[in-house]
Amino acid sequence: TVIRLANSTNKDMMQIGDGQTIPGAADKIGVRVANMTLDGESAGQTSGSGIRIISGTNIVIERMQVVDCKDYGIYIHGNATTTPAIVLIHGETRVEYNLKHGIFIGQSDGVVIDGCWIGDNGTTGYDYYNLYAENYGSFRLINSWVWQGKRANIRVHACQSWQIVGNYILSSPRENILITGTSTRDSALGNITGNHFLSASESSSGTYPHIQLGTSSTSKASCNSIVGNTFANPGAYPTSTNVNEDS
Repeated sequence: TVIRLANSTNKDMMQIGDGQTIPGAADKIGVRVANMTLDGESAGQTSGSGIRIISGTNIVIERMQVVDCKDYGIYIHGNATTTPAIVLIHGETRVEYNLKHGIFIGQSDGVVIDGCWIGDNGTTGYDYYNLYAENYGSFRLINSWVWQGKRANIRVHACQSWQIVGNYILSSPRENILITGTSTRDSALGNITGNHFLSASESSSGTYPHIQLGTSSTSKASCNSIVGNTFANPGAYPTSTNVNEDS
């Protein structure tokens, strides 16, 4: 089943949760979305994501294709009264060619991305990524392929208790993973284990490592483990390294 967004709709293709109750009659508990292609037809829109999850628990997204959305492929973020919890994205779901982040994880609890393909997202500008997780975004990325983000492939910003395990992460124009924090909240208690990294710095913008831990004294990463990964072609430039810490 292929669903394409009509021109000038300018809305999300699918929304899960009402964002107002914890939980309430209109909230979503036990949702499964499967076996569809959502095509955002970005050229005909001014806004709109593929799937927006703002509340609910036990949400499963499997065997989906989410492509060419004007904003995000999959957007997971609660508000002042709701926190999406127990979200599973799996079954070779593909999130590709969306103009902002492929998958955005904000306020949430327990997002698992397992066995997915996430690539060529962030085509509108410099600060978009295939996977972006921020402030209180708890997640696990496992057994997936991630490639060719517009900026870096993956950015983890001010998150705690997160895992990136057993993935193939490749062909980034800059870093493959960028880990940053704020002046009051580090990205911490993360685990990067058993991944295969291939080709960072695939552009003329400079020399970057596969993994960057922090960028300054006010954008820090701390208490994270990096174990048992393999690295190839850390950069197009001879001074590039596999892992760099600047915090």
